[in-house]
Amino acid sequence: MRIERLAWRNLWRHKKRSWLTISAMVFCNTLLIFLIGLQVGNYRMMIDNTLGVLIGHLQIQTPAYLDAPKLRESIGKSDDLINDIRAILGSEVKLAPRLAAGALLNSESRSFGAQILGVEPALEAEFGLFAGTISRGRWLNTGTEIVIGETLAKNLQVSVGDELTLLGSGYDGSFAANVLTVVGIFQTSMADMNRGLALIPLEEFEFTFTAKDQLNVIAIALPHFAETDSAKERLSRGLDAKNLAIRDWDELVPGLRQAILSDVISAFFIYAVLVVVIVFSVLNTQLMAVLERRREFGTLLALGIAPSQLGRLVFTETVFLGLLGLIIGLGGGLALNYYLSLYGLAFEGMEEMASKFNMSARMYPEISWFTTLSGPSLVFVGAVLASIWPVLKARALPLLAGRGST
Repeated sequence: MRIERLAWRNLWRHKKRSWLTISAMVFCNTLLIFLIGLQVGNYRMMIDNTLGVLIGHLQIQTPAYLDAPKLRESIGKSDDLINDIRAILGSEVKLAPRLAAGALLNSESRSFGAQILGVEPALEAEFGLFAGTISRGRWLNTGTEIVIGETLAKNLQVSVGDELTLLGSGYDGSFAANVLTVVGIFQTSMADMNRGLALIPLEEFEFTFTAKDQLNVIAIALPHFAETDSAKERLSRGLDAKNLAIRDWDELVPGLRQAILSDVISAFFIYAVLVVVIVFSVLNTQLMAVLERRREFGTLLALGIAPSQLGRLVFTETVFLGLLGLIIGLGGGLALNYYLSLYGLAFEGMEEMASKFNMSARMYPEISWFTTLSGPSLVFVGAVLASIWPVLKARALPLLAGRGST
């Protein structure tokens, strides 16, 4: 305990220098906890908003549907399958059965192709954010109703209350036609949806495309995207999946993970610079402390302390510095993130942009073991590694002092 007590006392012999170093580590640790927490929170919001609009965390479809999304790639409409999914995943999951087909939409003056999606209006409204993206009009009910994207409405030169003629090919190869009334116009953050997607009630889709008792997709929304892998595994074990494919969001939207990984790599370099600056700050502090204490180390050596103990003394001082910076920084970072997790962080202009896409106008940091400990742990390890050079200097200085060397 003698070395530990001596190391603790030595820290406060130069309080100003010690507190400057500790303050730098506290600031860095607090900033890292805040930035990493906010970054992970933004990823969660990005995933939830992207998947929550239409895709879901999982989808059940035929094995060929992902590469060739055709109307005839049907899993069949089965209440037993839907009940089995709920039994396996629990009642908290949200399901959205759908049919999809390409068709031509005609207004009085223009014609444009679009993807027609047949949905259960009530289930789809509960499923995710799509019903909240209606910018004009209302969401679907039943009958010959259709909601279309903002860009598609401009291209067709139609508004709420106008009629569209739908022309396409039915499930059995027959001619599909219907006259539908535009009851709503949506606007999402995805330009492709705004330009080329239209939704009609599932019952009306079945009638129009002669697709009675058929389904292309059952989309599944989980309480949290982190449950995706376990839910997929349970479904694979629990369902008779010979003619079914269980796709997760990474398969359905591969670009989303790539975008996140790209952002992680960019952020890593910023965090690395912060850590390196703090490591060099600790190295400079401890190296100066060693060089200033040449005579003190000579005296300690004369009193019987081994050179290895001098190195241990400097190492222990650095560990104490790192621990103080770690503990205080953890407290500051956790307090900041906890406050922001309750009240959120908003920037000027965010509210207007978020309202257009049915998104939250505030960013909320994620609080977890990873977001809290990953950054400060790197700073602490870097500070301890930075003590290697001062430790070696401390072991050599008494010998140099004994020869009268400077």
